[in-house]
Amino acid sequence: MQRATLRKPPIKPSAPMRPLYWTRILAAPLPPTCQGEAESLKLKPLWLEIEEARIENIDEFTEMFSRQVVKAPVK
Repeated sequence: MQRATLRKPPIKPSAPMRPLYWTRILAAPLPPTCQGEAESLKLKPLWLEIEEARIENIDEFTEMFSRQVVKAPVK
């Protein structure tokens, strides 16, 4: 699989959001199965197996987690 196919498309919020600081977790590649390498390549991307949480009120979510824009003081 190509690396680009394993990424979800980015979501563009209506307002700048607060940064989310997290530690990247690298998963080790799966060892080949008894049937060989071809069988392990048939695995689906993880994103297809995970059920994504629904955001019912996107406006409220944006209001809660958007970055506060601070205007520079006029000198």
